[in-house]
Amino acid sequence: MLERLGRGRGAPDRPGGAIVPAELVAAITRSRIRVSPRPDGEGNLIVSVSSPILGAFRWRGIEDAAERIAATYPDLGRAATDRAARLLEAEVGDRLIIAILREPPRSWVWDF
Repeated sequence: MLERLGRGRGAPDRPGGAIVPAELVAAITRSRIRVSPRPDGEGNLIVSVSSPILGAFRWRGIEDAAERIAATYPDLGRAATDRAARLLEAEVGDRLIIAILREPPRSWVWDF
């Protein structure tokens, strides 16, 4: 009976090889993400990403990030590339939330 209960356990298989290499995950989580205090010509925030593996680039969306990851890791599958791009998008989103919610500096005129 115990054999039947334990059958099928273990690490689940990931379809399509969607496992992101540990070094890429570490590089994404340690990326420096900078939000410029001034917007671009269209009024959008300027977000710069600097990663030890992916290099420095301006964040333009998840598609551009997936292309950069695929160029850096050509043997990585499409599912793993998309997963890594979504991880980078989450890191950028966390940084944007902090930048947006941060209080603007108070004027020295009112600091009495």
